Amino acid sequence: MAGLGNQQVKEKRNIVLQERDKVVIQWLSRVGIASSDQVASMFGYSEAPILRRLQKLRQAGKVDGKKIDNGYPVVFWSKISYFALPAKQPNHGTFEHDYTLTSLYIWLTQQYPGRVITTDRELRRDQGVGRLIGERGKRKHLPDGILELDNRRIAFELENSVKHKDRLQSIFRQYYADRNIDQVWYFATSVGVQNVIANNAVNGFKFRLFAYPGGAEIPIRGKSEGGTDQPTQTSMYDFALKEGRCNG
Repeated sequence: MAGLGNQQVKEKRNIVLQERDKVVIQWLSRVGIASSDQVASMFGYSEAPILRRLQKLRQAGKVDGKKIDNGYPVVFWSKISYFALPAKQPNHGTFEHDYTLTSLYIWLTQQYPGRVITTDRELRRDQGVGRLIGERGKRKHLPDGILELDNRRIAFELENSVKHKDRLQSIFRQYYADRNIDQVWYFATSVGVQNVIANNAVNGFKFRLFAYPGGAEIPIRGKSEGGTDQPTQTSMYDFALKEGRCNG
């Protein structure tokens, strides 16, 4: 794919924002960062014209973009503040997670068309990073997103590295006690992470674990909250279809 590398942007050019431009820039504000192929996948466009348009928007100062990691494509982010969300530059320390999280947002949007998804940036804007929760005055843990599905609020988490067991247990306790969250879906990107979550999460209706990418469900093997059976291993999409939660 053609990329921007670290080349300097030439002098800014005036550009008339088309409706499609506004939609893309607003979406970038919500998710943080995205590559041209992710933008194309999200909106059903061909990648080549999307990349050319993003480059023009970059020259006009509406978005910015560069290559952060040699293993990943060039990513873009909005330089315009929409929805009271500040412009976000990529964080080198969390780049792999943030990039993969954008792919997860797209995947969930496609699996559950028409459902409302609130991103992590929107949650931080609405709730405040410093808001406290009861457990020893610690900051409240915020999920990577919220999916509104059939009158249920489903928190979802993308896990691409192993958290310390104590940290995981603290997060599990917060979720288990939170009556505003009906379920928590974990998406784990490696077998090691999957095993840690499967062995420590409470086995019951509230927690579910999926391999990502792919969406195959993995049984929770932690202690039971009361004998509730987990669904057998299947794809998340097939399970949603069976329950009538997703359009076929």
